[in-house]
Amino acid sequence: MSLAILVDSVPYLDQIKQLWRSNARTLGFFPDGGFSECASYKQILVALSGSQVLGYLLFRISRDRVVIVHLCVEKSHRQQHMARRLVEYLAEISKGYRGIAAACRRDFEANKIWPRLGFAAIAEKPGRGRGRATLTYWWLDHGNPDLFSGLDVLRSPERLSVALDANVFYDIYNKDAPDTLESKSLVADWLAPYIELKLTRETLNEIDRNVDPIERSQNRRLARAHPVVICESHGFRNLRDELRVLFPSRLSKSDESDIRQLAWAIGSGTRFFVTRDANLLNLERQVYERYGVSVIRPSDLVIHLDELRESSEYQPARVAGALIWSRMRRAPDGSFAELFQCSSKGETKRKFRERLCRFLADPEKFKCFQLHNSEGIPLACLVYDKSKEGELHIPVFRVRDIQLGLTIQRNLLLRLMSAAAADQRVVVRITDPYCEQVCSALSEENFTKMDNDWVKLSLPEQLSAEDLVLRLNAISRGHQLQFNPLAELVEHLKVDTRAALRIERLLWPLKIIDASIPTFIVPIRPHWAKELFDENLASEDLFGASTTLALNREGVYYRAAVPSCGLSAPARILWYVSEDRKYYGSKSIRACSYLDDVVIGAADDVFRRFRRLGIYRWEDVLKIAKGKVKGTVMALHFMDTELLTQPLRWDKLQQILNEHGLKSRLQSPCRISPPAFHAIYSKATGQPRVVS
Repeated sequence: MSLAILVDSVPYLDQIKQLWRSNARTLGFFPDGGFSECASYKQILVALSGSQVLGYLLFRISRDRVVIVHLCVEKSHRQQHMARRLVEYLAEISKGYRGIAAACRRDFEANKIWPRLGFAAIAEKPGRGRGRATLTYWWLDHGNPDLFSGLDVLRSPERLSVALDANVFYDIYNKDAPDTLESKSLVADWLAPYIELKLTRETLNEIDRNVDPIERSQNRRLARAHPVVICESHGFRNLRDELRVLFPSRLSKSDESDIRQLAWAIGSGTRFFVTRDANLLNLERQVYERYGVSVIRPSDLVIHLDELRESSEYQPARVAGALIWSRMRRAPDGSFAELFQCSSKGETKRKFRERLCRFLADPEKFKCFQLHNSEGIPLACLVYDKSKEGELHIPVFRVRDIQLGLTIQRNLLLRLMSAAAADQRVVVRITDPYCEQVCSALSEENFTKMDNDWVKLSLPEQLSAEDLVLRLNAISRGHQLQFNPLAELVEHLKVDTRAALRIERLLWPLKIIDASIPTFIVPIRPHWAKELFDENLASEDLFGASTTLALNREGVYYRAAVPSCGLSAPARILWYVSEDRKYYGSKSIRACSYLDDVVIGAADDVFRRFRRLGIYRWEDVLKIAKGKVKGTVMALHFMDTELLTQPLRWDKLQQILNEHGLKSRLQSPCRISPPAFHAIYSKATGQPRVVS
């Protein structure tokens, strides 16, 4: 038997699907297109005997971990260690991730194999479906070094909340109809930790319209297993009237029901409405552009789960209107305090106001800011304290509990890290005891709970792996922080790209000199640079950058798919802003980002995937695709951009490239060596490279 990674082989895919179908009772339903999607991302391993598939392992990447979706061996070839070899192969190719996760029903025989494969049972929760069988959560740790202890390796973000159309609800509980398999994929056991299936009130009304009393009773009982989305009646009526224009002038009974389904879902703040109704699916772009709600098929929800979770949590394109920072210089009124008090932990309006007034009374030590929209409505309140050397303390960090609160929180945290780095402060400490609403964002941005504070390091330095360990030990002593043992970190960072990137981003804007991290120079026009990340360029434009990007943490840059120039992720990007005489500062290296993904595909598909990030309109992407809806484009998904304090002009850049044996006019992306990157970065930041 030999093991191979399946790329996109039709013969193998057909065999894999057949093997899945014969074991669907235990594996659960999976969309047909999901196999092709996983194959294209090299996320299926197959156990082969000649050209015959004897087993397969299908997995997905979820942030810093690998999740096994299917592990299946043909019945007559079990007990031959194929499952072990598939898992061992997966472990070998995924070393840069924190580990491998799996979920399995306790009442399945397969649940017994996980300990033999090296997994540990770390939790259990009720599953879904009629039996509500218990799921065991298994974890195989890769042993990658972490700076802090106590990190929850299977920290689960909040489940994705989706509203089901009535047709999908009926499909899930219809035992026999073959065309219901797509909808049944939503209740597969492996999905239970990631999505919550809800109903609208209109589905309850649909159940009531059934003339059969026995079926009504059965369906009502099944519906009680799902929460019902909540929307005020007034808001529902307004949305119902607004949606009317999207439908035919003469409404059928079905149209009227569809309008009500959408109105309840949109009004509740749910980001996804799952349906198989072709008429509703045809309205997807209009509904998204107007309300930020995705109308989506069940299969597409399953296939694109991770990116949809991201789109639900982080939507800069939906932050409407101007966002304005202003210094607070006088005590806020009671209505302001009511917006930001943490009543769930017993904080009253009076307590919050008194706390804020203490900081306002000492402006030399504390700086108080609020973020508000163009209508003057407060959205966030922060207080800076720079009194402790080397640390930035935030005694107040409050963001209103609004639909896009998490987007604002994550961007504010990046701004805090930028402020600390610019001031050479290596520790950011959130000391607000009532910052409960932002805990999810703090965890997502790798802040660590230490005693009563949330702590993160920020190293604006270039260090070798050895010097990084020495530096962290010095910080540990100087700032009373407890790190895990670091000696093993050194060699690991030199050879493991993903581990090195993870540590760099954990300690952003740190750069590790001797890590083998791929780096590209990517040319970008000034117009797109100012809109995507460069506030300094934007300030030179009469109108400035789009106000929706005043708080931007990640973005997407579209370009022609050819030449691809070897662009691949993960990697670093140095942004070269091409020449334009309207912009002083163009024709230089101006920023550095992390490249998270490179996606090449049909323009409409790629745009739909990244439209949450804003800036680009459909017309812009269509132009890159030369006017063809299915024309091929490339999208570079990047994050954590650092604006360089001393942008490197063309002549100096060319001098460094020549010194490292590189020749490029930078008309297209160019890969550079690690020494070339560090030479450029040193000049553009004024940071000397520190090597033992």
